[in-house]
Amino acid sequence: MPAMGYVSGPAFAAIDRAADGGNTQARDLVSYFVGQGVGMIDRVSTAKSVVEDFKQEFAEALTDMQAMAE
Repeated sequence: MPAMGYVSGPAFAAIDRAADGGNTQARDLVSYFVGQGVGMIDRVSTAKSVVEDFKQEFAEALTDMQAMAE
């Protein structure tokens, strides 16, 4: 993985230059390194929604932990 940027960097740079120059075929090839977690994305959310979901999940986890401690 650490060498991936060295290997693919020149190709990605050429694609970006071509897309910036208006090449529509190159636009279809523009990509970003997103990691393995990208497969877990199932919807587009606002930042507010992400924070609210995190708060809700934290509250549920805290409640579960308190129940286990009792």
